[in-house]
Amino acid sequence: LEPKEKRRPVESSNKKSPNKKVVKSEKKKQQPEKKTASNSGSPTTATTAVTYSGFDYEEICSIILAELDAHRDSWPFKKPVDSKLVPLYKKVIKKPMDLSAIHAKLISHKYE
Repeated sequence: LEPKEKRRPVESSNKKSPNKKVVKSEKKKQQPEKKTASNSGSPTTATTAVTYSGFDYEEICSIILAELDAHRDSWPFKKPVDSKLVPLYKKVIKKPMDLSAIHAKLISHKYE
């Protein structure tokens, strides 16, 4: 199977580091896969390694988090679930996580 999307680097709009790039998706036409006797009819997957040389992973995560936060359907995930409104939530969800908690951990450098 071929990947449905091809990733391409584009310039970031971040003014403090103009030489950084952000990876965006670009649709790619699917090509029919060639089957050989060596794979005995099972499809193979071609993977390409993407390197992010010069990228600061915290900066990339901040960009992704900002995009998630700005999405119109992200409102249920922005703040922690209120245990008064959903009393069994913490019994079911052992490690609750929301976008504000991710942001706090990101700016305090708790992710490696």
